[in-house]
Amino acid sequence: MTNIVMKDGVHKAFNAALAVGRWMYENPNLSSIAALIAAKVVKEIFSRLPDGVVLEISLDRMAFGEMYQDAMLKSVYGKKVCFVTMLELIESAAMERKVKAILIRTGSGGYYTGLAQVEELRSALTRYQKSTGNPVICYAPTFGEAGPGLLDYWLATSCSHIVMPTCGGLNITAPAAGPVFIKNLLGKLGLKADITQRSEYKNAGNMFTEDKMTEPHREQTMRLLVQCYDLLVEDLNATRKITKETVEAGPYVSTQALDLKLIDHIMYYDELVETFIPGLVGRKTVKLYSLGAFEPFAKQLYGTGWGKTKIALVTAEGGIHQGRSQGTLGGTPSIGSDTLCAQLREIRENKKVKGVLLRIDSRGGSYVASDLIHREMQMLKNSGIPIVVSMGNVAASGGYYIAMVGKEIFASRSTLTGSIGVVNGKVVCREMLGKIGVTVDPVKGGENSFYFSGVEEFEGRDKEVFEAQTDFMYADFKKNVGAARDMTPEQVEDLARGQVYFGGQAQDLSLTTHTGGYYEALRSLAALLSVPTEKLSIAPYPQPLTLATLLKKQTSREDGDRSPLQGLTLGAFALSVIPGSLSFLINTVQSTVEAELVAWGVPTFL
Repeated sequence: MTNIVMKDGVHKAFNAALAVGRWMYENPNLSSIAALIAAKVVKEIFSRLPDGVVLEISLDRMAFGEMYQDAMLKSVYGKKVCFVTMLELIESAAMERKVKAILIRTGSGGYYTGLAQVEELRSALTRYQKSTGNPVICYAPTFGEAGPGLLDYWLATSCSHIVMPTCGGLNITAPAAGPVFIKNLLGKLGLKADITQRSEYKNAGNMFTEDKMTEPHREQTMRLLVQCYDLLVEDLNATRKITKETVEAGPYVSTQALDLKLIDHIMYYDELVETFIPGLVGRKTVKLYSLGAFEPFAKQLYGTGWGKTKIALVTAEGGIHQGRSQGTLGGTPSIGSDTLCAQLREIRENKKVKGVLLRIDSRGGSYVASDLIHREMQMLKNSGIPIVVSMGNVAASGGYYIAMVGKEIFASRSTLTGSIGVVNGKVVCREMLGKIGVTVDPVKGGENSFYFSGVEEFEGRDKEVFEAQTDFMYADFKKNVGAARDMTPEQVEDLARGQVYFGGQAQDLSLTTHTGGYYEALRSLAALLSVPTEKLSIAPYPQPLTLATLLKKQTSREDGDRSPLQGLTLGAFALSVIPGSLSFLINTVQSTVEAELVAWGVPTFL
């Protein structure tokens, strides 16, 4: 008998092969598909990671999602890369002596992410360099082309070597904010937003009701912009001795950047990988491995086995709405209250789960859905299971409502959180319908028949009820904040009113407890459980979608089909009173505008 010594990555492949064999036996009609999978698994079993590997992480044209995906399905559907998986692969690379360096490719500004994810990636690359002594090289064809490159360069300054070709530019400029307002556009279309907000700093609805920033909106935007700029320059100065004066003297061509020691080398990509990196790591040649190619060989950091302490990693990403979560097979992810509540109950009833790490990235959404999830989070906490929260780019409004129950709450310095407030309202379309030849002749069956009408504004008693309902939601939100964070009503009101904070200030205000990302939150949970992190076994929720689960109907206690337009939200309240097509139009406009602003390096603040 041949004795095959299997390393961690190969061990995973061997277990996968057994699982595929069992699945083929149970699903004979699908054996041809399984055979293709098995062939790939067998190849992995008898392959070995060669020496002289450089882990290449290409960030351009990449979007970072928070949800785990099955390796096979993400190759078909996955336009997003699981951010937590990337952090864990970098950590695993530090434990593999055959990995000699990491190469980061960025610079086009084509990847969609936020400040906090870049900050966490910077920290991961810094930890890798300190623990291994290996170099981390950042290659950028240009830092911004016809647009700002400060975000890319902020990431690059965590690397030991920054490289660009002669044609590249270092387009660093001071950050700016440019909120977009479509009130006049809606007017030309014959639409009117009948919206109210609590309170003056809550500005999610301003783009529909204003043609410029209100004074509180401008005040908050300026505060966040100054804090953002200070944070970036603090890091740039720590690694490259860069000041605000340096930033504001830009942009720079490549030779200027080299002379000022803002970059380290000018060369093209082929020169970098064929000559520079091999010489840097003392080898004749190197082998470039992408994250996907390296993953089968990566050391299993938090696997299953005897003596492991099981924790649940719950991912909540996207807008919050009633019904089922979306985005499992690509597309825009969302947080459905039915789905997440069912997962939280399952965890609470599973005696093997000893702790929960909630990873959240959400601007909020439905008040009702947020409260339902908050209730399940509170029940989970009351059951004695410790909950640690890791905030991603944003955990604001309904996102903060969900997160505030945590025993320990971690936010990066650049995480946006808070926004304790409410947006409520509807869009009236009578004039638009008239413009296209549609008339509506409504008949009232009672005094409040037009309350939810899409062709009538709130008036008289309906207006009073509308304002009272908004006040109730706001008061309930603040009451729950006070209970979760042990604050008086006066303390909550001072920091509420829709105010948004970066992670550092949020900690000072006791909205969060620690500064840090996923890495720090995981170690905090391990400390609460009195076990080393290597003894943790992580069970992701939602579970990664595999071919087997894709071919089976997914059910839960609160199962049910959702219309693609159901649950589309604005701010902190589901606008179910808007006809589906109009709600879809408005949310599409809002999402498109925000995406374009981020692509151009313009911060968007709630």
